Amino acid sequence: MTEEQGLAIGLPCPSFTVGDTFPQNDPRSAVALVFIMASRELLAKARAASRRSMDSDEAERLAVPGMIGAAKEAMDAFRVADSLGCFKRVGNTEKVLELARQESDSALPGSLYQTVQRVRNQAAYHWDRDRIQAALTELQGDVFPLSGESCDAAAPLIGEIASRVLGAFGITEPGLFPRLAELAEALGRLGRVLYAHHTRLT
Repeated sequence: MTEEQGLAIGLPCPSFTVGDTFPQNDPRSAVALVFIMASRELLAKARAASRRSMDSDEAERLAVPGMIGAAKEAMDAFRVADSLGCFKRVGNTEKVLELARQESDSALPGSLYQTVQRVRNQAAYHWDRDRIQAALTELQGDVFPLSGESCDAAAPLIGEIASRVLGAFGITEPGLFPRLAELAEALGRLGRVLYAHHTRLT
């Protein structure tokens, strides 16, 4: 019987005591929860971006900078959790663990982490005004459509500026977005499985 079926016929919802599942004296408890929280945020951003990108390429261009900061936080949290053995007893995760380890490797040339780390503080969480100015200077002669007062009225210009700023780092959104989305799904799955392992919801 599933949890939903149990609730439908009035059975109590399964529960757990935090101290039993995430004991405060185990250093892995807080580490695991940081990873679960960070991977959940990244997955939510990636799935929302994927839905929007189905409507237009412009939406994908705008989504990439918003995912970079969350991706770095999730990869940092994953590496710490992995180093403490948080995934040793979690089964059926070999493929996603391999992908997560490869893309989160701060020393591996070409890893997603290296790309994300380079741009996080200048083109994601903290925008570098000089880089915005440089892109704006390049765009002085360009013409963009006016679309009234809708919430997306600024999207064409902002998308182009974001694209040029990322381009200065040698990054193109069509190549980066699928990797970010794939990583988000992998880390999201690991986060869900890790939570289930701790709470025995398997």
